[in-house]
Amino acid sequence: MNYKPLLITILGFIGFTAACYILFNRGEKKKSGFHEIEYNAASVADNILSLKTAALEVTALKARADSVPHNFIKILDDSVRKVEMLKLTYRLDTSLSKRVEAKLVASINLDSLKRNDTLFCKTKLTEEDSVYAGGSKYREMPLYFTLHEPELKGDTSKHLVKLPVRHFSSDIDFITKYPGFGAWALFITISFSCIFIIAGLALDANMQLVKLVSDSGCGKGLRHLLLFVICIVLLCAFISSSMDTFYDEDVVRNLYFLKRLDTSVGCISIVGYTTAALCFAGMLYTAGYVKCFQKKIDTEISKNQLLQSQIDDLGLAIPQAPTQIEKINKQAKFDQLNQQVKSSKLLIDNASAAYQKLYSLFKYFFYCTAILLALLTFCTGALHSAIDTLDFVRLIKRSMGFSPVRYDFVYLYATLHTLLLLLFFLPGQLLFSSYTNKTILIQPQLTEKTIMSGFKTQFDGLGKTLVATAPLLASFVQWLLNLIFES
Repeated sequence: MNYKPLLITILGFIGFTAACYILFNRGEKKKSGFHEIEYNAASVADNILSLKTAALEVTALKARADSVPHNFIKILDDSVRKVEMLKLTYRLDTSLSKRVEAKLVASINLDSLKRNDTLFCKTKLTEEDSVYAGGSKYREMPLYFTLHEPELKGDTSKHLVKLPVRHFSSDIDFITKYPGFGAWALFITISFSCIFIIAGLALDANMQLVKLVSDSGCGKGLRHLLLFVICIVLLCAFISSSMDTFYDEDVVRNLYFLKRLDTSVGCISIVGYTTAALCFAGMLYTAGYVKCFQKKIDTEISKNQLLQSQIDDLGLAIPQAPTQIEKINKQAKFDQLNQQVKSSKLLIDNASAAYQKLYSLFKYFFYCTAILLALLTFCTGALHSAIDTLDFVRLIKRSMGFSPVRYDFVYLYATLHTLLLLLFFLPGQLLFSSYTNKTILIQPQLTEKTIMSGFKTQFDGLGKTLVATAPLLASFVQWLLNLIFES
């Protein structure tokens, strides 16, 4: 009985379970890890109007004490009544909520976001920071708001409002309010299951590859382990150089919705890229023995051609033999050479089959890596889309004029994955494509020119191109899904 399907299924369940614990780990307090910077436009506007009312009342009292002219005091009293009426309108008419939201602008930039994110991640704040953040732990985010209300006659003064950090009592509460994160979590669990399955399939394919190379007499399996370590080092260097240069700051911050986001994403990335390294090692190991397999085929073909020429010479010499004994001897040698030719053809077939197997494994690793990187890209796109639905992020987007988690970063991430895939794929593919004795590898049913064989030849290159750009295509698919669900 073959237990591989069962083992692959178990790996998928392990991936699903691991993803659930990585995303929804409740920690010691057994509470949901999700939170939000609670922003309610009506509440902020009410707060600002209360501050304005208090300021106007203080000014009016001071004016009365200083015996200011009655007309000026009357103007102040009218202003207080207008602000109070405006507050009452905002409170009673809930249909104005979107209009109120459009009138509020926060003074916020990327630097202030970075500072608040740093404070949020600290376990204990200094005395100065605790005054800013509302306690020994980060409990509220101070922001200056401007209310552009025509009734206030051009008053654009800024008012400090502290937005509280709301910790959700359960994961369901958070996902109910922001269903986009439910879709993101679903994509993560599916992708993590697939990553574990791909890891199992890639490990099995690597074992087949090592056996194939060993049986052919081209090498040993120890070099494969070395290539895996080299691929891990190359990926670490790739990520490190990216973080030291253009990706020198987090785009998605812990402040937005999950304090342990860095840890969760880091765990998923480590497992994903380690599996990718296993596939990359398989591609390099396969490409490294292309010449050896090609040489074996060429050697057997040369032997076959030499034997065939000897057979042709003997075939002409047998009828011209002067004696019967010589004719019998040459006929025996002719029969012996025919047997050798048959054996040689069998060796050519075996060598060609091994070469085909080698190329199939190379493409197998290529497809596995493309699917893996596309899944990571798709999850990143889902995360950016979900974050854009947060009330606080919508406020930032409206105040700054652009989203702090712009979808352009997903395209960049997808392009980097495509580049990474091509760096490992192209050298091996060029080695396979450079082999000239392709006639040996053509299957009998494809030797005739048929319509289907023509389509297969024409679209083979296109298929590989589509697979190579799978991470980039995944980002566009995610973008299309966003357009569909937002419309």
